[in-house]
Amino acid sequence: DAALQFRALAGRASLKRALRRFDESEAVWEAALSMAREEDSAEQTSYALTQLGLTLLQDPVESTVDVVNDSKARAGYLSRGDGASAGGVAVQLRTGPSQRASRAAKLLAEAVERMPAPAGAAQKAVAHMNLAAALRRHGGTKSKRKAEQEMVEAYELLKDVDVGADLRKSVVAGLLEHYEENAWLTEGRPEAEERLKALRSQEEAASAAKPEVQASRRQDPEERYALERALWAKRRLAEKEAAAEEDSDSGDDGPV
Repeated sequence: DAALQFRALAGRASLKRALRRFDESEAVWEAALSMAREEDSAEQTSYALTQLGLTLLQDPVESTVDVVNDSKARAGYLSRGDGASAGGVAVQLRTGPSQRASRAAKLLAEAVERMPAPAGAAQKAVAHMNLAAALRRHGGTKSKRKAEQEMVEAYELLKDVDVGADLRKSVVAGLLEHYEENAWLTEGRPEAEERLKALRSQEEAASAAKPEVQASRRQDPEERYALERALWAKRRLAEKEAAAEEDSDSGDDGPV
């Protein structure tokens, strides 16, 4: 049965990724994606595209640290991987998005396009946020603008629907952070300026709100799954960037 075979591949790929065997995980996700395409399953294709894209972003060989020049303008980024010696890590200054980050963005963009029609707002919002995370890794003006558009899509999707507070808060925090890191995105754009004000108000209200004991309710499985994926992606990206920064600060880790 094709569905069982796909689930088996997905489980195997997830296990290898959990064991940090990223190359092997990537290969299995490639196989799962090929199977999903052959079966013409929108749900399986979107899922495999997403997981393959996130695996590419998670691989520590692509960990990066931005480098700025004397004018504090971004000059490129430090990347590990090429020319590593035994027991050491090679660090190189690169410009432009890495090949793996570029492919991850393409995969996650296709995942958004191939999202099955019955998918709920929460699942669609997470897909947009995943793509935004990949685009933010590129660092260019065009990519940052596109990342904003993807996060706005997620934000608008959740505006008038009943989803968990954590997912909504995650989207608000992500978009607000992006605006604050790239103030030029709102300059001369009244709609973006109003959105930024609304985001700040929502965050302030959430911070000021006292913890309340809510009546217990069963969380929608789709909402829980979407939230777990969003939190996992955000946590892994933060861990990756922290590890890269730690490696770049250590002058004895290997040849530079």
